[in-house]
Amino acid sequence: MANLQAIRKRISSVKNTQQITKAMKMVAAAKLKKAQDMLTGALPYLNKFEQVVQEISQGCAPEDHPFLKAKPVKKLCLIVCASDRGLCGSFNSNMMKYLDSYIRQQNSKGVEEIILYPVGNKINDYVKKQQQEILDSLVQVDFRESFKLAEGVLGRVVPRFIEGQFDAARIIYYHYISTGKQQIQEEDFLPIQPSGAEEG
Repeated sequence: MANLQAIRKRISSVKNTQQITKAMKMVAAAKLKKAQDMLTGALPYLNKFEQVVQEISQGCAPEDHPFLKAKPVKKLCLIVCASDRGLCGSFNSNMMKYLDSYIRQQNSKGVEEIILYPVGNKINDYVKKQQQEILDSLVQVDFRESFKLAEGVLGRVVPRFIEGQFDAARIIYYHYISTGKQQIQEEDFLPIQPSGAEEG
């Protein structure tokens, strides 16, 4: 009889857990949909902005503005983006592995010093454990305030680039492809490099 009662309690417990898990799934799906809508809504503006920057930079000589002056990269600033929390599979660990590999690759190319700007709690903790040089960090990120987020990063990176504290800045992040697929991507941030498109 005691065994039957234990089985019934176990069944009841599993059902309760299923209900909680279902509720969590619904909340996560709603948050994901909201994030996807924000992303797709911003893409046209991003594409147009990149086009305008390219058109302006192609019409300027490199000496016209410090953002255009390219030089041999001896000091590099890396803005590395991951998440604030865990429970997301290999999302953070893959970024950590990629960062380690990328730093070794840059050192072999003659980059003497790498300064990191981690965005996200997990990558920030990892960088601190590795005792890497940190320009600044940004944790507990609220992506609903994406403009403030970008403004905060720019406010720390751009002045130091102009002052010559590093020769280039690059950003490493996850490029969203679909719900189940994100790809790590690396892009030049500063100096601006004209793409060589046809003159208009």
